[in-house]
This record gives sequence, structure tokens and C-alpha cells, in this order.
Amino acid sequence: MPWMQLTPEPDILADLLRGIHTTGRVFARSELCARWVLRLQGATSAHFHAVEQGVCWLLLDDHPPFELRAGDVALLPTGGGHRLASHRSARGRAFAIPDPVTHTSTEAAMLRHDGPGDPTILVCGALRHAKGGVDAILGALPPVLIARGQDPHSQDPHSQDPRGEDPRSRWLIPTLQLLFDEVRQARPGAQLVVDRLSDTLFVQFVRDWILHGDHQAQGVLAGLRDSEVARALALMHRDPAGPWTVDALAQHAGLSRSRLAARFRELVGQSPHAYLMELRLRRSTTLITQGSLSLEQVASAVGYQSAAAFSKAFSRRFGVSPGRYTSEAA
Repeated sequence: MPWMQLTPEPDILADLLRGIHTTGRVFARSELCARWVLRLQGATSAHFHAVEQGVCWLLLDDHPPFELRAGDVALLPTGGGHRLASHRSARGRAFAIPDPVTHTSTEAAMLRHDGPGDPTILVCGALRHAKGGVDAILGALPPVLIARGQDPHSQDPHSQDPRGEDPRSRWLIPTLQLLFDEVRQARPGAQLVVDRLSDTLFVQFVRDWILHGDHQAQGVLAGLRDSEVARALALMHRDPAGPWTVDALAQHAGLSRSRLAARFRELVGQSPHAYLMELRLRRSTTLITQGSLSLEQVASAVGYQSAAAFSKAFSRRFGVSPGRYTSEAA
């Protein structure tokens, strides 16, 4: 089904992606020969693994092995324990990679394992989302997304991978080339550039999968593919503080109240009211961390009649008060 862009404003996808508040960084660059296995801890942050040179296997429990070649990138939207290995049997010298979220160093680890055979060069990164960040998209994505690129060392920029050209290569190849160059050369300011490129890689990856992926959308992504439900979503995203009842949303969507409520729940997985409450609280996390508004102003901006009512709902959703949330996010 084609993507449905109903109006220039709001860009719901941009709103959802922006709400994830990702902080990307590369945490390891590895040059590995012979037999090897990288064991990655079960962090909840998103992970990506880009193959600069060579071939390897991505191994997850309850999934068949994924072969990755030079120019390919694998994204694990919700993280989890997994392994990268020189062989699908996962036998070889084992390296344990610490959880990049709890690892305090901002420097990327440089791993090297010498031995016979051609080397495999990997760049591994993590994309941590802030506490309370949006999981509407992350939870709707499959556990693994893979984009097939082209060998960045190929001398022929027009050569095609024998597996067939992935349409994502339009952005994947230049983005990876910049990422590999910055990680390898470590020039002044490289860490900032790498962090930004990691964020960009994530947004491009997720956006392209949503727009063009051959998949069955779930959650809010499924809602965006339905014209009436998407119209209701657009209204809530344009003005989350608005007095949106199911009756009002149904009138604008051109459906009966019962029909909109049933279709919304079927596609999005929750009622319009529950989605609106979550949207308001997600929006409030951005406002309170910016620090320019008082608690009363934040409450009003996201549709609450009082700061007390807002604080109660916020604490119930995130487990901390708005003030505590601000200090922890600083």
C-alpha cells in the first residue's frame, strides 16, 4: 500500500522520529582475521553494525543467521543480546563487548585479531533513546533490519552487488563512506561528526523501511497507512492540547464514532484517548527538558487543566516527577 501523506503539516513521521531523542555513537571498530566471535550484551538501546570490509554473520536467538557483506548495515531497533561471527557456526576467538549504554567511555574501542585469511572490518554503534522516549516506532519494527549496500572499496561506483541493488543504497553508500572515513581517520571533531552520522543513519534507515519496505505495518505505522485513522492522527499531532474527543475526531475523519474507535484500536493497538494521552506526555518531555517553560506552562501546552493533574499523570507514566525527570536528563 502506498504511503499516505495527507497534509504538509504535521509531518507525523518526523514528529515520531524526533520524539525518540536518539543519541548515537560508534562504540567499536574491529579488524578481525581467522575465526572470531563478538558477543554483544543485551542492551535495550538500538544497535547498528556496518561492514566496511569482508564478510560476517549476525546471529540472534530464534532467528536464522544473517550474512553481512561489505557495504551492508544491520539495525537492531530494540537491541538485545546478539553475536557477530566470522562463521555461522559461531566458533572462534570470543570477544565480549560491554553494554554501550552503561559503558562510560566516549572513545570507541579498537579491536584487532590477527590470523590467516582476509580481514573483516566492522563499525558498531548504539543509538540510545532518552528515558521515556517514543517506542511507538521502535516497538513496531522487526527485531532486525538489514540494508544491502555496495562494497565501499569498489573501484567501480556503478558496479552492482550480485544480490541485486537495494534501493536504500542511494543514501546508504554515501552515509557509510563518510562514517567509515571519520572513524578511520579520527580527525579533530571526528567524534561529533560520527555521532551525527549515526543519528542520520538511524533516521534514514527507519524512514526508508517505513516508506518503502515490503512489510506488514503494525501499531501507529499501520494507522498512518489508513486514510481516516491517519487524519485523526494528524489532528492530534497538530494540536495535542486540543479537546479531542472520539466524536470530534470521527467527525473530521468522516467516520462514525464507533467505526473510528474500532478501526483505530484495530490498527494502532490502543484507543484514540490512550494514544492522545501518551502523545501529550511524550511532547511534555521535550518541553520540560528545554527548560524555558514553567511547570504550569508545560501542563497547559499539552492539554492539562492544572500542574497538579499533569504532574500526577507524568509520574504515573514515567515513574518520576517532572522535576526529577529534568534533573536526570541533564
